Amino acid sequence: MKSFKPLSFSLIASCVFAGTLVAAPVKYSQRETFDFGWKFAKFGGHADCLAPNDPGAEAAKPGYSDGKWRKLDLPHDWGVESRFLPQLPNQTASLPWNAVGWYRKDFSVPAASKGNRFYLDFDGVMMTPQVYVNGKLAGEWKYGYNSFRVDITDFLKFGGTNVVAVRAENLPNSTRWYPGAGIYRHTWITESNPVHIENWGVFVTTPKIDGLPKINDKKPPKELKASSAKIATETTVVNKSSAPAKVEVLQEIYPLGGAKAPLASRQSPAKTVPAGASATIDVEATLPSPKLWDVVAPSLYVLRTTILLDGQMTDRKDTVFGVRKAEWKTDGFFLNGRRVQIKGVCQHHDLGPLGGAVHKRAIERQIEVLKSFGTNSIRTSHNPPAPELLELCDRMGILVDAELFDCWKYTKEGKANGYNLFWNDWRERDVRNFVQRDRNHPCVIAWSAGNEIEEQGKPDGPAIARELVKLFKKYDVTRPVTVGCNDLSASWNGFGKEFDVYGFNYKPNNYKDFANKNKQPFVASETASCVSTRGFYSFPADDNFEPFWRRNFCDNIATCQVSDYGLYAPGWSYAPDVEFGALEDEPRCAGEYVWTGFDYLGEPTPWNLGRKPENDFRDAPAKDLEKMKAEMEALKRQGSPARSSYFGIVDLCGFWKDRTYIYRAHWIPDKPMAHILPHWNWKGLREGKTTPVFVYTNGDKAELFLNGKSLGKREKKPGAPLSGKDMNGDLRERFRLTWMDVKYAPGTLKVVVYKNGKKWAEDVVETTDAPAKFTAEADRTEILGDGRDLSYVKIAVTDAKGRVVPTASNKFKFSVTGPAEIVGVCNGSQTDHDSMKGTELKAFNGLVQVILRSKRDSSGKATLKISGEKIGTQTLDVTVKKPTARQLKTNT
Repeated sequence: MKSFKPLSFSLIASCVFAGTLVAAPVKYSQRETFDFGWKFAKFGGHADCLAPNDPGAEAAKPGYSDGKWRKLDLPHDWGVESRFLPQLPNQTASLPWNAVGWYRKDFSVPAASKGNRFYLDFDGVMMTPQVYVNGKLAGEWKYGYNSFRVDITDFLKFGGTNVVAVRAENLPNSTRWYPGAGIYRHTWITESNPVHIENWGVFVTTPKIDGLPKINDKKPPKELKASSAKIATETTVVNKSSAPAKVEVLQEIYPLGGAKAPLASRQSPAKTVPAGASATIDVEATLPSPKLWDVVAPSLYVLRTTILLDGQMTDRKDTVFGVRKAEWKTDGFFLNGRRVQIKGVCQHHDLGPLGGAVHKRAIERQIEVLKSFGTNSIRTSHNPPAPELLELCDRMGILVDAELFDCWKYTKEGKANGYNLFWNDWRERDVRNFVQRDRNHPCVIAWSAGNEIEEQGKPDGPAIARELVKLFKKYDVTRPVTVGCNDLSASWNGFGKEFDVYGFNYKPNNYKDFANKNKQPFVASETASCVSTRGFYSFPADDNFEPFWRRNFCDNIATCQVSDYGLYAPGWSYAPDVEFGALEDEPRCAGEYVWTGFDYLGEPTPWNLGRKPENDFRDAPAKDLEKMKAEMEALKRQGSPARSSYFGIVDLCGFWKDRTYIYRAHWIPDKPMAHILPHWNWKGLREGKTTPVFVYTNGDKAELFLNGKSLGKREKKPGAPLSGKDMNGDLRERFRLTWMDVKYAPGTLKVVVYKNGKKWAEDVVETTDAPAKFTAEADRTEILGDGRDLSYVKIAVTDAKGRVVPTASNKFKFSVTGPAEIVGVCNGSQTDHDSMKGTELKAFNGLVQVILRSKRDSSGKATLKISGEKIGTQTLDVTVKKPTARQLKTNT
């Protein structure tokens, strides 16, 4: 697509830089970043607060003294800046997010711009933001996850200095996980002519696609083409002037990435928009030989919408979209004419050591990690995501179940300050903003109205659901509305019938009955909830390994870790194998969304002090449950070391757990792989003791060797029956191979895997020597100097032979010189209380991570110095590339 230069004299030139205020007339809406040059102060009872009491609206006044406030750029999350504090609730990550935060920024608007409209756009502020301009309240929102716009035109001083102040307050007892805190997503300022396109006012759909190709998912082509596609557009034009406006809409379609001439175009007849009103204008066009958006080939287009006022351009907007046919049927989900099994994960919004503060590269890396083991879909649990997530899913071919709420009218799990406070007055506004912002993304295949909400079993639940679904349909009739239900009665009491697609949370044994009785598409909207700590293993003290298979087997409260054998889960949930079997046995289910893809901050179940042990260990024997309750009470008194979740298929850093490999084996069946667990560094600890060995593979048979001696062959048992949610009988060998009677001896474990009688894959695990050195590897050695781009550095402790030592805990110190800074450190341990914003951290089970971010408007060589305790010092160079002026203004 042709690149268009921004105006020579733009709004932001006068906002960001000191000097003479000059502005040319606006040709069309100018939207530029508003992230830089803020001041911040936090108020409340925590040690890092400027003062205990909120100054209130005084802090919004232009003359307010903010000299002691901290200078920073956005996005910003004040909660994650602290070290973890055991005295704070570990359900929300033991971080001080509950406070009031104020942000202030000075900016100028040229006198020549008077008569134009000015807007501040917020991608998300946690939570209950109030936006003041020059001391006056200009707008507010309630829901911290939603995007919103504030019209600031009438509050501005044209030709002078203006002050915008934003107040955010995180209410206590309002969330079940770590929410982030403050202006944690991007901000924008937009200048428009009086007649312009409404915010999110362009809606593009592809109601008819002819000549869909046949698709071979095992050998997909680089691009997929249909014969033609009908492109339907709706554009809402707003007239903020004092006179009627006669407008036309010109729609042009370009391929994303380059073409000077449009592939298709169409102009509407003239239409008059009354003063102070808006009008929606429909235009249709035919796109010949369109490239399809698909999970195997995500082709994209740009719709360029131009508004002509009396024949002259008054506004223009580019909208990225895709041509694709998505269908939910009673036998699954279909994309471009063929069934696609959903291999999905649920994702909370935090970015590990970055907290809630949005960094596009961090989200992109998460998606890369998820795709590496076969993920093709994300459920945005349980709230609207950052816009960047959907932009990246469009580009990377990931399907999205976009979720809006975790709570409706009724209080959930005792969280008295949840969305229930805002339901009556704000739900329609939140549905509108949520749907209108994201309805052009081809990746979005469903709107999820809620997760496990209390209304599932309430008498008025169906009526509330019906009204909410109508609100979704008001803004988009092209996608189904779904819901995630953990109350089985919702599948028959009328509640579930209100939705286009039914979602089962943790009900693998009920799919067949539902499919037989209903003509309704359904999906496993939340599954597994298996818990594990990367590289940690525990064994029964009495060598009785039958409880080893019990999903509530957790005897590690002293360490607050969970064994990585991939078996253990809270009382409502189960091992991955159970869901795999349920979906194979009932193929009418569209697929699954595993809880979760990544570990996340907060909800450290089973050591979650915000929950009752009888919920998380509901199937444990009575004596074990009573013991657990007593131990949890002791933890409450002293403060739990656990502060982040164990649910992730990968850990908080994105490092693979052992459990990752069983998903990799099942979700990518045609790419040979084998993986042995556990590690074999038990020298001096387990000689002669029973140490079960598991192998995850997409082969069907394997032979295990210890120090060259065969320990026997194992063969998978396809079709082994499910028995509730337990790993009983032959199910133990349906998706994994197990050697339960291995006696430990130091040395080498090797597995040789076969498929259809032929050698398929191998894996080797060795007993390593002591830590002697380390490796450091950056995921990207060149980043952009825009103040946002990131390089993730993975550090692995090795022995003298270069083998990673899986038990190493050496401490590392980090420093950086040049045009970059350290913005995060992490090791994946759920119990490490050191700050993730520090410059030193211990390795956890051999690994640690440091994140570098470029400095704004910089270039050159950044050098990271890494010093490992007793294992030496290394440096690693990252090249920082000079950004363009456009990249600095637009975050692109």
